[in-house]
Amino acid sequence: MKLVYFVSYFLIILSSGAKCETMEDFAYMWNHCIQQFPLSDDELSIMMGDTHDPNQYNNNMKCFGKCLVEQNGWFIDDVFMEDVYIQLQATDQLSTHVDKLHEFAKECRQKGGANKCDKVHQILNCMDTKITKLLVSLH
Repeated sequence: MKLVYFVSYFLIILSSGAKCETMEDFAYMWNHCIQQFPLSDDELSIMMGDTHDPNQYNNNMKCFGKCLVEQNGWFIDDVFMEDVYIQLQATDQLSTHVDKLHEFAKECRQKGGANKCDKVHQILNCMDTKITKLLVSLH
């Protein structure tokens, strides 16, 4: 079952434009983070399930996610690298809305958290929510 999650997550990361160009790059990132923050099958199910709900993430899951996005270059030393993130998001439908994405980033990077992992989680969840709403409004 973990292989299914691994492949699913790989496809999500690749489609997001993450900095992994090969399966080996992704495997390195995954292994690096999973060693630091081992995930149970239940945690993987929550993260990868059809009913993906970031509000159900425990601290370990948030820290695993933080590790992956740091590997992707979206955060460096706990600072949101909005230009890197936006460059990856501003394709096709969002390419003409870069200013709006920067507005979202300015608002979302102000999110607080109980700890560093939670703060990263809150920022990315905020960005995801705002981008999803923007995409819905464009249709």
